[in-house]
Amino acid sequence: MKLIIKSFLLIPTVIFLGIACDSETKGPLYSDGEAPGSVSNVTFTPEPGGALIQYKLPSDEDLLLVRAEYILANGENAIVRSSKHKNYLQIDGLIDSLATHPIKLIAEDYGGNLSEPVEIEVTIKEAPIFKVAKTVKMIPDFGGVRIFWSNPAEKRVNFRLLSTDDQGFPLALVTKTKADNVADTIVQRGYNPDLRKFSVEISDRWGNTAPLVEEELKPLLELMVPKDGMSDPKLPHDMWDQSPGLKWSNMWNAIDDAGNSISGEEVYVIRRREWLTADNNGTTRDPDPLPEYAPPKRESHLKTIDLGRLVKLSRFKYWDAFPYQWGSVRLFDLWVRSDEPNPEGTFDGWTKVFSNAEIVKPSGLPHLSTTQEDRDLAANGFEFLFPLELEPVRYIRFAFLDNFLPPDSIVFDGQELEFYGSFDQ
Repeated sequence: MKLIIKSFLLIPTVIFLGIACDSETKGPLYSDGEAPGSVSNVTFTPEPGGALIQYKLPSDEDLLLVRAEYILANGENAIVRSSKHKNYLQIDGLIDSLATHPIKLIAEDYGGNLSEPVEIEVTIKEAPIFKVAKTVKMIPDFGGVRIFWSNPAEKRVNFRLLSTDDQGFPLALVTKTKADNVADTIVQRGYNPDLRKFSVEISDRWGNTAPLVEEELKPLLELMVPKDGMSDPKLPHDMWDQSPGLKWSNMWNAIDDAGNSISGEEVYVIRRREWLTADNNGTTRDPDPLPEYAPPKRESHLKTIDLGRLVKLSRFKYWDAFPYQWGSVRLFDLWVRSDEPNPEGTFDGWTKVFSNAEIVKPSGLPHLSTTQEDRDLAANGFEFLFPLELEPVRYIRFAFLDNFLPPDSIVFDGQELEFYGSFDQ
């Protein structure tokens, strides 16, 4: 009986100890009740939109952190904290590089006690938003505008492209955020060839905004190249089709019951059909390959299109019958020319516009696995932009380089092509 009593007596003791330990960890780890010493030997290095501040830490054993207090351009107070394990901190969010900025440095201990502040004045380099704004370039594009921009300071910035709606009110067309310095190109379409103002706003996460970059531009007229005028010239070295029912011209000859050309979206969803190159048990190869694609270079299948007219090309869209799988195109080169190709089918007089262009599967999932994002992109068509400086051309030649099938077979299929640009009607 005594043993049982002792066991019950131990239980509340253990619980009490557990509660006591838990309550102790919620308070300061160590506090002497006195304010810590101040930082000393303070120096700073100007940086874009801020500064790197270095200092000597006070020797207090209960030191927790050092914080900087300053005022942003919008008048709001900002606080940046740095632990006791560092002798520096970074301030950001300032924009005036012509003025000095007062900074207050305060040490804090575990008991919440604060040191006497050390006040310094720092200078900064040009803020990231101004650096970005200087890189913005806008030029007319087909049906809209094309914008080039980069982020030299590699600080997080926000990009907004603005225009006006039908009532003249500002309308945000594109919003992006980036922190790297990878050059970016944005194309915004959907406008008639009338003079229109476009504005670019660059801001940061503190609400600072650079002056708007504004341009009045007249979008270029963009039309779809009529498919009924396109044909297959069947040049030497072009790969043959699998069968008459799977011919290359299937890529543009779909028509409705009234004899009108059908859009790529409708073909993809409603009137599925296919073009397919010959397979030959995986050994298909041009018996006399052109130097541009002769071994040991990547094996290719060449296919050519006569657009039927000279076209200042803006873009093309490609739909695949079975996207991301089997013989669906993954990598290709694209060549163009304005005059009639030579009868030998060589690349003399051709200009390569795309090299190793890739149809990217957004999810990156293995073969035969897809996400809704993958399927939506395939249904909308894979789009590729032509360089604006490209002169009008009439002939297009694809060199299909790789498909989504493992590399032991080389065969290509597709469903629909559409080309866009401007031309004489």
